[in-house]
Amino acid sequence: MATAKGEFYFDLHAGKIRIDNQEFDIPVHVGDGVPEVLIGRQLLKNRRLVVDISAGVLTLEAN
Repeated sequence: MATAKGEFYFDLHAGKIRIDNQEFDIPVHVGDGVPEVLIGRQLLKNRRLVVDISAGVLTLEAN
C-alpha cells in the first residue's frame, strides 16, 4: 500500500468496533516499519472522521 512515507506491505487483521450500539467488522492494517496502525480504513471510505484533540471531540459522520 502506498503511504505518505512510501510503499509498505501490511498484515491484515479482523477487528470489531461498536458505534452508537451498532457493531462493525473492520480491517486493521499493520506493517513493519510503520509505527501507526490503520484501523478501519475501509470504514472511512463512506464516512467522515473528525478528530479535535484539544476540544475533546471525535465524530464519525455518514457521507
